[in-house]
Amino acid sequence: MTTVRIPWDELAESPKKAEQLFDLLMHAEYGDRVRTINGSGGDGGRDA
Repeated sequence: MTTVRIPWDELAESPKKAEQLFDLLMHAEYGDRVRTINGSGGDGGRDA
C-alpha cells in the first residue's frame, strides 16, 4: 500500500482541489464503474 499525504488545509481553501481528490479516489477504487459529476452547479449536490 502506498501512503499519500493529503494537504487538508489546502483542500479546505480550494473546493476545486477537493473535488479533484474525490474524483481520483473514486476512480482508483471503482475504475470505470463510477462516473464523477462536475459539481459546478445544477447537480443537486451529487458527486458521483
